[in-house]
Amino acid sequence: MQARQLEEDIKNAKQSKASASVPANDVYQDMSDTNLKQLLKQLLAEKKELERELKDYEWRLDRESKAFYRADEDRRVQMSELAHAQLLLSEGQGRKRQSLNRRQKDREQKLSKHLAETVRSTSKRNSAQSTTSDKSSPENDRNHDLSVSEHEDSPDQQSKPTGEIGNNAAVDEI
Repeated sequence: MQARQLEEDIKNAKQSKASASVPANDVYQDMSDTNLKQLLKQLLAEKKELERELKDYEWRLDRESKAFYRADEDRRVQMSELAHAQLLLSEGQGRKRQSLNRRQKDREQKLSKHLAETVRSTSKRNSAQSTTSDKSSPENDRNHDLSVSEHEDSPDQQSKPTGEIGNNAAVDEI
């Protein structure tokens, strides 16, 4: 009994559903053949246009994805090169600082040598002039010896031996 009741309920539901919806074929049955052909051409043209757009979008998507991967790869390479360059630059700056410190020390030593030699040669000239004008003065000899010994005892002079350099030659070296 229940099976019959369920079968009747299914039939009633199918009939009510069929009567409630209007079939799409009824709309086209009212149209003439020429109108149907024209509608068919229009629908085919729309279909072709939509297929072209779809292919165009697929092509763009493919092209943009390839461009993205290339750009991403280029970015990675550049970041790698940048990191390498920064490493080399930091190492180079350390070496450059050491080199500059050495150069600066060398220049300072040359300058101090030049100044000591200039003072020495000036004091020799002054002592030579004073000895020729006053040979019997023991104070002049003692002052000259003190000024020469002060310059000879400087720490810069102890590191390298000094030779007689003219004023212009020492300035050119500096």
